[in-house]
Amino acid sequence: MDRWLDAKLNAALSRPIFIADKDGRIVFYLNGPCFSGYVVPTSQIKISLLDAIDRFKGMELELAQFTVPIAVVCIWSLTGKYGSFALTVLTIVFVVQVAGRALQKHLCFGELIRELDRVRPLDYPARWLNLTLLALIVVTYCSYVIGRIVAAFS
Repeated sequence: MDRWLDAKLNAALSRPIFIADKDGRIVFYLNGPCFSGYVVPTSQIKISLLDAIDRFKGMELELAQFTVPIAVVCIWSLTGKYGSFALTVLTIVFVVQVAGRALQKHLCFGELIRELDRVRPLDYPARWLNLTLLALIVVTYCSYVIGRIVAAFS
């Protein structure tokens, strides 16, 4: 049982990840153990998924090299003369980052996981915590944007 818990803790730190479940099957969690996984029936598919993980990490790094510097400059410029423009660009950068990551996952893993059997998430409480924190961040950001818009027209 300790090995099972260690695998869950390690999986929470690195995504996507493979974990051997209680039945001895290898399960691939694309978004970490808080979300649904896929049963990997053969070692051939596991090797293909490992190759896809490498491709995904490379693509993710390339996208981050584009978006992170722009986001940093925009955050630094929010209180300056062109704060509204910086906020607009920052919002666009966030949208590009989220859409780009979803597209990268689809391109790297879509064909490989399409036919695999799904399994339930390992950790529901962590899933709800992650979703709650994400909702809090989105609400805070939207409140800030709305406040800036109201201040601009006042």
